[in-house]
Amino acid sequence: MSDMQLDVELSLRQLTIFNSLFILGLILLVGVILPPIFSPNVRRSPLWFTFMGSWLLYCVSCLLLIGNQLGPDPPFGLCLFQAALIHSMPSLATICGVCFIVDVYCIMRISLLHSYWIPMRRTLPLLAFPVVSFIFLFFLSVGIGLQDHSTVGRVQNMFCRINTGLPTLLSAILSAFALLVAIAVDVAAVVLLYRVTPPSTSEKSPDTKPPIARGMLIRIFIFSLLTLFGLGLNASVFFHYSDTDVRGNMLIALLPILMAVLFGAQRDILTGWWFWRRIAHPEGAV
Repeated sequence: MSDMQLDVELSLRQLTIFNSLFILGLILLVGVILPPIFSPNVRRSPLWFTFMGSWLLYCVSCLLLIGNQLGPDPPFGLCLFQAALIHSMPSLATICGVCFIVDVYCIMRISLLHSYWIPMRRTLPLLAFPVVSFIFLFFLSVGIGLQDHSTVGRVQNMFCRINTGLPTLLSAILSAFALLVAIAVDVAAVVLLYRVTPPSTSEKSPDTKPPIARGMLIRIFIFSLLTLFGLGLNASVFFHYSDTDVRGNMLIALLPILMAVLFGAQRDILTGWWFWRRIAHPEGAV
């Protein structure tokens, strides 16, 4: 077998793995999102749906080139559209995750300290931040590609990207800033829990009920930590956008699967598939 045939077989094997991972991630994410939509026993906030939906769109954007990954160059319009999505979707997922963490922290503060200075209509601004960043990066990438068609190309027969580096750099900066905000909010959540936790159980009156259930606190905090972990993985993507870094491209394909596992391995999500059965509403769903 010639070296060229070996290279072709290796490329096909890598392409199959790349597409299969994203398809698996897409299926898992759909499985995570459907129970809160159809089951009355599973409740999630709009920011949770936005966060998970951003990863769903991330999978779709990376699969747009199926059918045009081998052979002649794909149509320029399709390639540019995918490149613009790929450069803007990671920051969308990151900022959506941070906004979700901020909303969870606000819920904790209102429940524990009754801090009603926090805007009750905060959902709309938190939903708007990631959308604005996405629109900015998307049209920036489209403008760069339209100005110079040579900057748009297919990478390892897997996906299209813009090779100027500017969209990737801006996405990395936005994601890094979002990660810093997420870390700060998580630290604030730890401090908040420490402040409201009694120093010993003997000081608590048996008739005193906590302002928020312990199970809800644990769930919120785990959600926050898992989101931070996912954001860290997402930020690492920017160091792997290379024409020769196949391992980095495979890491990209693993991220949606990890997010689906992290946020789908919840009891109410798993039991939510029995949506025709009525079970008690889970306490503290976010």
